[in-house]
Amino acid sequence: MTQRYRAIIFALAATTWMGLLEERPTGQTLPRVLYLTHSAGFAHSVLPFSEEVLLALGRSDNAFHIDITRDAAILTADVLSRYDVVVFFTTGELPLNPQQQEDFLAFIRSGGGFVGIHSATDTFYDWSAYGELLGGYFDNHPWRQNVTVKVENPAHPITKHFSESFRISDEIYQFKNWTRENVNVLLSLDISSVDVDSPQVHRTDNDFALAWTKSYGAGRMFYTALGHEEVVWRDDRFQNWWQTEYCGPLGNLKLSRPVTNGSYYSTEKRRKVGVVTNATQYLMVGKRSTAR
Repeated sequence: MTQRYRAIIFALAATTWMGLLEERPTGQTLPRVLYLTHSAGFAHSVLPFSEEVLLALGRSDNAFHIDITRDAAILTADVLSRYDVVVFFTTGELPLNPQQQEDFLAFIRSGGGFVGIHSATDTFYDWSAYGELLGGYFDNHPWRQNVTVKVENPAHPITKHFSESFRISDEIYQFKNWTRENVNVLLSLDISSVDVDSPQVHRTDNDFALAWTKSYGAGRMFYTALGHEEVVWRDDRFQNWWQTEYCGPLGNLKLSRPVTNGSYYSTEKRRKVGVVTNATQYLMVGKRSTAR
């Protein structure tokens, strides 16, 4: 690990715990995001860079506050109550006890948003309710190459900035316990761009979704399988996915989750980060709209 990354990780950890210990200022109105990069299984080398990218994106867009942690154990009901959206780029069986698991699901059912990035589907195999929330589980990655991605729902707020299809180089997942009938597919793999006869292909229907949304109680879930490669995080299209304002007045959404007592970042001491703006804003709409 380079000295630069050690410094970044130290700063992120210090910033996170400072935020959890400080009082939330009266009148705080910016949406709040918690980004979890806990690797209980395989540790993706891109994680520090993903943290850098999300922080850097926010320096030019003051629409969101973001806290970053690598410790899933902090996900208590009290901590979750301070956020509007929780983002997972995780692996393995994270250290959440049964009460924390129920509190996490209750957070989303009550209107919170959840974003899963790439290996979020390679997480919590022993917790079936998590798989139901996400829509499925990772089942190997048959391809790691340049592929063609189809935009299945170009009118959706999250994907409206994409063309009808595009090329990108990444590690491509397939999923088990997944069916498109249970989710709203936004992106999928154009199978003409890969070898579907690869022995690593397990699906027999040739249906390889790469991004989807799903409602969960009063909340919403958004998942993207992309994000393994650093080149993806450097891609303007991928960055725009998280940052660009969309859908007119929805670009200036205010908080809809009730303000709670407890510790929170002060405006002066936290980084103000415009992160996952498209996806987060879409998820936040779920608190005030039945539209999916």
